[in-house]
Amino acid sequence: MTRPVERKVYASSLGSLTGSIISDFALWGVDQLWWPGPEDIPAPVAAFVSAIVITGFTFLAGYVAKHDPGYTEIDEPPLSNV
Repeated sequence: MTRPVERKVYASSLGSLTGSIISDFALWGVDQLWWPGPEDIPAPVAAFVSAIVITGFTFLAGYVAKHDPGYTEIDEPPLSNV
């Protein structure tokens, strides 16, 4: 018996996708505010900003989504020792 994928998983996946898109805009904003010249944002700063934004959106989406009703022991087939 396979269980359906819970809504929290779908929400977190969508949050991760949204975070990755928003992180590009955040990097663009950081580039405009603190590195206005022709030089690029340093790689550690870009990685840190991307990690914070993507992790934040993934956590927020998973936190806000509701749990699916759980399975009870009645729903599960009994385990056999054979």
